[in-house]
Amino acid sequence: MVVEAASGEEFRHYLQRHIFDVARMRSTGFSRPQNAARPYTRDNSEDPLNPDARWVSAQSFYDRLLGGPAAGPGGEYSTVSDLFRFATALESGKFLPRENLETLLHEGLGCQCDAHSGHEIFSHTGGGPGVDTGLRLDMNTDTVSIFLSNFSPPFPQAFM
Repeated sequence: MVVEAASGEEFRHYLQRHIFDVARMRSTGFSRPQNAARPYTRDNSEDPLNPDARWVSAQSFYDRLLGGPAAGPGGEYSTVSDLFRFATALESGKFLPRENLETLLHEGLGCQCDAHSGHEIFSHTGGGPGVDTGLRLDMNTDTVSIFLSNFSPPFPQAFM
């Protein structure tokens, strides 16, 4: 992994020290909180996006295939409040200088970047069975939109 090779730190430790701690994301981590929502997906293995299929728990998918509960690609759990802290730290230059952030955004590295009506929009979405997330930051107005859902994509992402 690039982060581990460049930093000499294990990925999760790097995230904790350089992202979560810097942004004061106190409710973000790698263990499933007791109050985490149960993930739901469509009950149709042939077409999991079929809108006519009923919603069923996706927890067994994560237990069976991933050996644990539903989580992001890095295995983290978070809250809307902590993701707002992340967006604030990102925009304010706590992670890297603003001009470097703008270069990353203009190159579309690690995010979807759009320009609408003179606004630079940084956004990132992700999900899997029973998990859908999104963060959108308008760099011109400092407006942040965040969603966390316990339903499979693309249902919640339609609101982004």
